[in-house]
Amino acid sequence: MAAIVRHPEVKHATSFYPIAVEAAVVNALVGLGSGRKMQAVKPFARSANMALRTMYGEDLRPLALRLLEEATRTLETKVCSTV
Repeated sequence: MAAIVRHPEVKHATSFYPIAVEAAVVNALVGLGSGRKMQAVKPFARSANMALRTMYGEDLRPLALRLLEEATRTLETKVCSTV
């Protein structure tokens, strides 16, 4: 692993990047959901913006809003189906 960190030009290092970005966004979303307070929004926004800014060489930050909308829709469906 140290060789990958020291030599970022190695192809193996770039293959882990999308997985790391996805994990960062998922962790931020889980933190947002578990916080249940407005103070949890800023850390989510910061993490999602940082992670999605340069994913695949493109600015994918608009996906953060779609991610929140889908998570909200899914949670609303689950809550309504259990009542």
